[in-house]
Amino acid sequence: MGRVRAGWPALCIAALLVGLSARPAAASPDDDATLRQAYAFYIEVRRCWEYRRGAANVFISDQQMERARHIIGRIELAILRRSPELDKEAIWRAATADAEWAPDIRFCKARHGFLINEFRRLLPHENVTEKDF
Repeated sequence: MGRVRAGWPALCIAALLVGLSARPAAASPDDDATLRQAYAFYIEVRRCWEYRRGAANVFISDQQMERARHIIGRIELAILRRSPELDKEAIWRAATADAEWAPDIRFCKARHGFLINEFRRLLPHENVTEKDF
């Protein structure tokens, strides 16, 4: 076989291909919608927690709120790693407008459950229970 010489046009094409592959992929519309929905669930859980905080009968306990904070942080990090160009502040503002509110324990528990399910769907590797015996 003969030796192939890399001429100027071949080098330009190679450089162009390397440059194109180095660019991050465009954000998926699904990432925007997923983050917006997760933010809305978190906002609803936080409203439930704030509404009954300090009362004898709470809708969301302090432990559940801490878990919700942890979960939304992990969801946000995972999505922004995949789509760093997303404007998380704009998505947060939109989610704040989307978030519903009902001072009802069933609504609050359901929203907390939705947030946990979203976490399990997006980050299944973080939901493995380690054997402790």
